[in-house]
Amino acid sequence: MSLRDVCFKCLEILEKPVSRMDVTKHIIENDLYDFTNTLRPDASVSAELGNFIRRGDVRVQQTKDKSNVYLYYLSKNETLLIDQLLSLNTNDKNTIELFKEKDLHIILSTFIKSEKIYSKTILHEKNKKNDKNQIWTNPDIVAVKFENYDNTTEHFLKVINIIDLFKLYSYEMKREIKSDNELKEAYFQALSNSSWANYGYLVAFNINTNLYEEIKRLNKSFGIGCIELSSNIYDSKIIAPARLNELDFDTINKLAKNNTDFNEFIKLSRKVLSNTDIEDTEVRLNNLNLFCNTSLENDDIEKYFKDKNIPIEE
Repeated sequence: MSLRDVCFKCLEILEKPVSRMDVTKHIIENDLYDFTNTLRPDASVSAELGNFIRRGDVRVQQTKDKSNVYLYYLSKNETLLIDQLLSLNTNDKNTIELFKEKDLHIILSTFIKSEKIYSKTILHEKNKKNDKNQIWTNPDIVAVKFENYDNTTEHFLKVINIIDLFKLYSYEMKREIKSDNELKEAYFQALSNSSWANYGYLVAFNINTNLYEEIKRLNKSFGIGCIELSSNIYDSKIIAPARLNELDFDTINKLAKNNTDFNEFIKLSRKVLSNTDIEDTEVRLNNLNLFCNTSLENDDIEKYFKDKNIPIEE
């Protein structure tokens, strides 16, 4: 029996709204599935439970408790559970503020920091010109990765190859992408905002799995990658990797002139690359890191998600 089938069977047996931990505990206590080679059984169970919802399986419903943790139950039991469901949702949408798009920035920054990618949120309010026609020009987040970086003076003296020492990234952030129309609008906004960068990405916390194939088709045609963030940050998925492009320095200069955050980010990155003094380079790398977005430590992740009312699935 597959884990998906086992999870469904548990929902039948438990007959009430239950969390991923409840289901995992029931499976282990009753020896319903072999988790021997599974690092985190609760994460695997959470993924299967979430897939019922994302794939539109109407047999399973989802709600949240007062701590904003997802609970799952069978549709056929809904009328029997009405009182319990109402008590769970007494402080739902009317009093719980949904997380904001900007709350996801630190999650992405934490995910890509593990790949030594330095990222910075570009505040649109810091644009020198408040031009509504530029709405699809400014990226939400920019980032730099220093490649072939060995901290030797000789390496930095090879100025002719300096373009090979770094890559610039651009990210367009969305809370969720549920439909094909939402995907198309977000994807082409990401394409517009990321035309200048080596790599451009569309990022969202929740993406309908039915859209994965369309994302891959768009990626093949236009090259913009796609990342789906997870509450278990390091399990975030790169649905499609971005295609490598040459830098568009004219657009980079235009963005730098228009936005002070972007200008400072480019300036600090350039200073790192232009140094021939190893110790000074380390200082400037640290200055860039301080200017960039912070990242979450493992002990802070769960608290951050709860504070921001971001659903915890894994």
